[in-house]
Amino acid sequence: MAIEMTRDQDGAAKPWAVPATDFIIQGSELNPDHVTAFLGIEPTKANPPGDDPWGPPGRQDGRWVLGCDEWSTRDLSEQLDTVLTPVEARSGLVHSLLAEPGVRAVIRISGYAENDAQIMLSAAEVLRLARLGVPLVLAPSLSER
Repeated sequence: MAIEMTRDQDGAAKPWAVPATDFIIQGSELNPDHVTAFLGIEPTKANPPGDDPWGPPGRQDGRWVLGCDEWSTRDLSEQLDTVLTPVEARSGLVHSLLAEPGVRAVIRISGYAENDAQIMLSAAEVLRLARLGVPLVLAPSLSER
């Protein structure tokens, strides 16, 4: 199953620009240091519960994030592989964390999506995402650039 991209007048695919992929574990009492020690993976971002000066107003959840953005690669498949490979290797531990009350996880793909641009996920990528059993959130920025 692939999510088809639209094509420009030359027939070239129009992907999202500047994509970023994050695996996010969060919870109202989540201790990101505990998650790091438990999974044995260093996050790219983490913050304890309480006001998040970098997040939206009112966000109180603790967050542990393993991400890959345009500074590493702009190729969405490479970003997914970078994020999913260590998480898949520890999927049993991830599911143990998610069994704790109030702890949840998502995989978030964001990027700039100009007129009708779409992302493309291969069948293998969709299968990898489905096997994790974690919701996929697509977060396009539709603002003019």
